[in-house]
Amino acid sequence: MKNKIYLKRTIIISIISLILFILLEIFINNYFYQKYTKKYNEKISQIVYILKEKYTDITDEEIATILNSENNYYDLSKYGIEVEKESIIYENDKLINKMVIYNIIITGLLFATISIIYIFYSKNKDKKINDIYLMIDKISKGNYELDFKSKSEDELSILRDNLYKITLRLKEESNNSLKDKKDLKENLENISHQLKTPLTAISISIDNILNSNNIKEEKRKEFLIDIKKETNNINFLVKSLLELSRFDANVIKFDRKENDILKIVKESLNRVELLRDLKNISIELNNNSNIILCDYNWEVEAISNIIKNAIEHSQNDSKIIIEINCNNIYTSLKIINNGNTIDSVDLKNIFKRFYKGKNSTKDSIGIGLSLVKSIVEKDNGKIFVDSSNEKTIFEIKYYK
Repeated sequence: MKNKIYLKRTIIISIISLILFILLEIFINNYFYQKYTKKYNEKISQIVYILKEKYTDITDEEIATILNSENNYYDLSKYGIEVEKESIIYENDKLINKMVIYNIIITGLLFATISIIYIFYSKNKDKKINDIYLMIDKISKGNYELDFKSKSEDELSILRDNLYKITLRLKEESNNSLKDKKDLKENLENISHQLKTPLTAISISIDNILNSNNIKEEKRKEFLIDIKKETNNINFLVKSLLELSRFDANVIKFDRKENDILKIVKESLNRVELLRDLKNISIELNNNSNIILCDYNWEVEAISNIIKNAIEHSQNDSKIIIEINCNNIYTSLKIINNGNTIDSVDLKNIFKRFYKGKNSTKDSIGIGLSLVKSIVEKDNGKIFVDSSNEKTIFEIKYYK
């Protein structure tokens, strides 16, 4: 334990109690010593008085010499008094006995007080340890709704606090585990649904080819084109799912280097050039060059996906505007297209996996933008979308 506060407090209380009892014992001993001295001096005074009365010729100097002399004392053993073992004055003997009794009582009280402090400390500590044990037992059984409140700040309270932090972490992991299971179930259902459509189309096309004895070459070719198209859809789905699963497992290693954002945008435009030509979409690019720290290939993948999405939802013979701007905090990339606006409900869910909005194309499987978001965030960026007045703006901010 780094901080044994309660133990320190108990030791301090014990030391204070010990000091108080020592001071009390000193006071009592001093009190009895003064009474002893007074009684003794009174008896000596009486003896001096009798001597002066009976022997008038004795001087004060002689009496003082007798009192202060270390030798020539009178043997009192014949009177039954042992000078080395007991006081000559009976009242002083009683005082000494009282003082011994008081000292014994004080010592006993001191021992009892320290024992009570220790017993209280041990009992309180055992209770807290037992409470912690019961909490651990409940946590082991999956019960995370426990009361960890503690008014004290001793070492066991610190242990309770640490246990509380562990419990919160376990609770979060448990909730995440349940969420992951739920997400996995939903993902498997979505994957099954996404695979079912192209596989059904392929199966129907193959059946038509096999069951038609006099199928025309043109129709046969049409079926084969459909099969190839659906196969490509499956390949794209599998590729995207593998990439997303690698992001989820955090096994993708990004090669983050300094790259020119303009070069990345131009490479992305080259990937969608055929699709752009089919709809006669023009591109307006401001050609602002700026260096960002990112993985070149993955960012080309992300930006080409956004441009592809913009082309698919743009009107024929329209224009897509791409703006690159920078400041001291981030580099901004905006991709603006004209076409059908995105519904407000769709805007909230557009980056969710397998989500398909109202204006999604029939070939959409709803994971492209989810992949884009994962890539951008991996490169310390954020992606935003706004759609209104037949204009949709995707903006990526790459923070420095």
